Amino acid sequence: MKNYLILGNIIAAGYKHIFPLFKKHKMRIGYKTMNTTEFTDPNGDKIKTSTSVYFTNLPVHKDFIELSDEVPTEKFDNYDAVNINSVKKIPKDYYGTIGVPLNFFVKWNEDQFQILGCLHTRQIPEVYDYGKPIVDGKMKFIRILIQRNDIK
Repeated sequence: MKNYLILGNIIAAGYKHIFPLFKKHKMRIGYKTMNTTEFTDPNGDKIKTSTSVYFTNLPVHKDFIELSDEVPTEKFDNYDAVNINSVKKIPKDYYGTIGVPLNFFVKWNEDQFQILGCLHTRQIPEVYDYGKPIVDGKMKFIRILIQRNDIK
């Protein structure tokens, strides 16, 4: 496989052909992310895009995510995992399955967490076989299911 560096929207990480590449460690997000960026296309037109990231298969080393002292309280209605609404709130003393937002991939250190699957708002069993991200009867946006690599 050739090396690549692709500029795209973070939401693409949840697409059915992209997410499995993350799970298999064949894709990651590069070092620099942008909330808003402007670039010129080959025709000379200026293009603005937001929530952009670099998707790559090049080696990327990221520091461990600093974990929180907070105790998780939200659980998914239809899957045995806790829901965390911010990467900053991933609990330090929890070793079960955790559902995190897509932006987790921006900070993901493959030595710290493994990707188990995805709770998605769409039903595509061959990719998203864990159900939908529902907490207290309300649908959340896509959640990546992770687990710490240092399970006790």
